[in-house]
Amino acid sequence: MKVTRNLDNYYSKGNFNAFIMEVAESCRYLDIRRRWTAIKRKILTCLNDEIIARTLSPDTCNCLEKLVQEGYLEKSSLVLLEKARRNTLLCPQVSAAGCIPVPLVDSCQGYVRDLQVVREECHLHGQITLDLVCALLQRACRKWLGRSFFLSPDKFSASIISHPSGTREKIDGHSYDLPLFLALVSLLTGQLVPADISASGQLCEDGSIAPVKGLELKIAALERERYGIRRLLVSEDQEIKDFPVPLEVVRLKNVTAVLEYLFDPADFIVLFNEPYDLDAEVRNLKNDYRYYRLQNCIANAETIIISSGISRRPKELFTAYWYRGRCYCHLGKVEDAMKDFHRAGKLYERSGADISRRDYLSMLNNKGVVCKDVFRYQEAEEIFRNNGAILAAIGAENYDKAKNISSLSQLLSASGRHGEAIAEQRKALEMLSRAGKSLYRNYGYLANIYTRDGDFRRASRALAEARKRFAKERNTAGHDVFLDWYEAELRYRRICASGTNAKMHLEKLVGLAENYPVIADYSHAQALVYKFTGLALMQVNHLSNNEFMDKTLKFFEKQEHPMYRLLAASLWIERQIILASRRDYYSLTGEIEKIISSLRCQPDIRRFFKFELRDLSGFQKTVPKTDKRNARLLSLLSRMREKIPY
Repeated sequence: MKVTRNLDNYYSKGNFNAFIMEVAESCRYLDIRRRWTAIKRKILTCLNDEIIARTLSPDTCNCLEKLVQEGYLEKSSLVLLEKARRNTLLCPQVSAAGCIPVPLVDSCQGYVRDLQVVREECHLHGQITLDLVCALLQRACRKWLGRSFFLSPDKFSASIISHPSGTREKIDGHSYDLPLFLALVSLLTGQLVPADISASGQLCEDGSIAPVKGLELKIAALERERYGIRRLLVSEDQEIKDFPVPLEVVRLKNVTAVLEYLFDPADFIVLFNEPYDLDAEVRNLKNDYRYYRLQNCIANAETIIISSGISRRPKELFTAYWYRGRCYCHLGKVEDAMKDFHRAGKLYERSGADISRRDYLSMLNNKGVVCKDVFRYQEAEEIFRNNGAILAAIGAENYDKAKNISSLSQLLSASGRHGEAIAEQRKALEMLSRAGKSLYRNYGYLANIYTRDGDFRRASRALAEARKRFAKERNTAGHDVFLDWYEAELRYRRICASGTNAKMHLEKLVGLAENYPVIADYSHAQALVYKFTGLALMQVNHLSNNEFMDKTLKFFEKQEHPMYRLLAASLWIERQIILASRRDYYSLTGEIEKIISSLRCQPDIRRFFKFELRDLSGFQKTVPKTDKRNARLLSLLSRMREKIPY
């Protein structure tokens, strides 16, 4: 039985050499002979599939010949076998530009898949890895060759191809980063990745290559499954255990070194010579930001800054500085964001006639938002109130004034000043109503402020008004994810406050979460709907591990941007409060470490939680076994929960 399990595992993972060699070694076993018809069909599939046949090693071909000689395979199989041998000698491991074999590893074995990048429109959030890879390629070419060009991740699609089915799987994992970079360069330049090359490495935002785990199993898989691979590109810091390495391990520091090692500068002329429309590239820049492709948005903004500076186009230059600053906000790089906002402001002062005043006012609003998001509340309030004075002085429209007042209201709510926040949000609603603008989102903000103030009755009324206006303004009975988030938080807080009608609220929460079968990449609002549903299941049904909680944890654990780390910390804090109140100490310490790590990810956030982090570190290794110590932990976690406005 163990042998048949191994065979099934090898074949499903695409380890066809291991599969055939195991068959040759075990063909006399009764279990194998009972399943021989199915096994023989799989062997013939390997021989008939041109792509698989190219990967069969000489040792595998010898095993196949042995099976023919012993009568397990028909002699007609020798024709296919000879063809496989010829392919192996030629070793054309890479069949097209944009392809590269990638070694992978699961819990028990290594295997090899083909990674492929193709030109294909893809406007989904799932292009996260391509976002970083496109940005790094632009920066590396600028550094290496002193030339710039534009790239849009939504023009490409990357996937892992499984043979023999040919199914495409989503790329998921950092060890794909370096081979994905090589496949993209290959596709763009039209140059094949050398047939003897594979790669495994994580790419960092600065272009450096970081080590990955399981390299020994990956090397063994390459040796067994891809006979023609002779070189493996890895990080210069990659550790390899002391064992005979059957191929050349090429250690490289960063992506610029990768380009210099494998490609010729002449290969990139085709990219630099491509014509571009600067207005279209500005629209693409906004599209990158909309789909949270922050790294590529920054890289394209840098190219626009170079191009606009040469052609003296202040409008495009303003937009590039503004959007690069907005991206820096999400990455927690507050000082870089402020510098770009300052540059954009200076451009407006010098060339105001060429730049939209509404864009300028939105940029001023972003300055306050970035400070609010990293808890620089006093500075943010000064910015919003100063913006209000500017808006009044220039006679701005009610819409622009309302937008600033609404942002001020959200700041006041985040800092615990709920009464003032409610008053300001009502002012914003009045101004928007006079301007004839959409009101549903602001009623949602108002509902959320009431929820955090504990006034659930008014929160429910405001939320009902928001949903009614959404249906009327959008002419749809569909869902708005932000309103679903606000309702999910309201229902969860009501469960925590009294427990009255807990089952009814839980049923409504599950219904809200089921509107979203999966959490889209970087959709924090969907993740928060799942978060409050999962927490409610913990509270009401005592299900610490439930579908919604598991999906939310998985979503947040793979996020690296500071704002998402903060949201992750809020989830773990809420979970810890429930677990500590039940004295479920088994799960406590591991998540306390995650809370500390998440809140240390950005300097301003770390400073804001300085004393809480100090106190929480005392619980990092030892569980609170006494009632007094447990009460201290609960008090600390509750204080931290109040400080995070999500």
